Amino acid sequence: MGLGRTPCSLRFGTPTLTAIAMALALAFCSTAIAQPSGDLDWFKRRWDLAASWEIPDNTYVEYTVETFYEVSEAEVRQIAREIEGHPQHPRRQEYARKQLLLESGGVVREDVRGWWTDRGWRLSRDIREGSDSGFTDTVVTARTAWRRTPDAMVLADPTESNARFDHWRDGVALREALVGFSIGGLGYEATTPIRYRPAGAERNADGGWIATIQDEEGARVKEIHGSTEGEYLLVDQIELVKSGGMPVIIDKRRRFSEWYDEEYLGRPVAHIVEVFDDQGTLRSRQTLRTLRQIDKSQAFGLVAAIPDEEHPDPIRDAMSPSVVTDARAGRETVTIEHEGAREVMPLPGAIPQQSRRALRYVGWTLLAVGVMVVVAWRIRRTAR
Repeated sequence: MGLGRTPCSLRFGTPTLTAIAMALALAFCSTAIAQPSGDLDWFKRRWDLAASWEIPDNTYVEYTVETFYEVSEAEVRQIAREIEGHPQHPRRQEYARKQLLLESGGVVREDVRGWWTDRGWRLSRDIREGSDSGFTDTVVTARTAWRRTPDAMVLADPTESNARFDHWRDGVALREALVGFSIGGLGYEATTPIRYRPAGAERNADGGWIATIQDEEGARVKEIHGSTEGEYLLVDQIELVKSGGMPVIIDKRRRFSEWYDEEYLGRPVAHIVEVFDDQGTLRSRQTLRTLRQIDKSQAFGLVAAIPDEEHPDPIRDAMSPSVVTDARAGRETVTIEHEGAREVMPLPGAIPQQSRRALRYVGWTLLAVGVMVVVAWRIRRTAR
């Protein structure tokens, strides 16, 4: 199926989600080269087009994410000596994590599935780290938002993104992946908050091309290397060559490879996106598995519905989370199920504003809320 040129847009009425939707739209830009790559005016037009392109409705994607960590047996043994005999040692959690990394050879793997429509989106991750595994599902629509892990679930208003439910991160992750696979990240660079702008472009003798982009002050500069295939412009690499004094540790360079035709878009698509740090070490790799229109058997209305005992999630096996936090306005409850008993309590007080940025993953929030509620629940049952 070719790429439709009829623009579509999300109508959430939510600035954050609208921004994500607009950025994700860039992922499917597939216009032909009209003028030589050395023409800066042409590159500016290409840049503007990438920044304004809309996405096709009902897009489904599958990809894997491999994140690479450096860990050694000597390091793990050193931590083991430190925590021995100290059950409450602050490095005990670090020790458990690094043991798992040793088991997996320093690699954490995620199998990711994403749905994007003009009604909302869903991102599902299956995570494997050594012998440990788990999942997270995040859904945002115009009417509802929810996230689920194997043991817990959070319900929230779609207009809210806070410490209890930070859905903004998953929306960005889905958008970045699709941008990287589809047009080599050009659209993402065109819409980043840093506001890069084209500063130069030229064609190489071998038919490739190089473009330079920079922020408004010229303090941060990126160099984009590309190639051509028939009528299409492909991005091969984006590298930060001037950081403006800001430290760059992980995302120094991105490489896009394995370009070949994808029927859904009707153009070449990068199937591997790799991120390198400032030492040239590979830190992560994304590999595209599937990019197509959403299948009717997994229509967005089915996968976005809040799962319950009567209507289980079609993507997961039927299961009941032991902790359900309902943060929607007017409800604000926590439901605990433990050893056959069920207790519903008021949601604990809101987390302070300054803590929101630190609590980026729902697991942190669920841990804090879960501990508070379980303690209160046991105290009440003991007092009866």
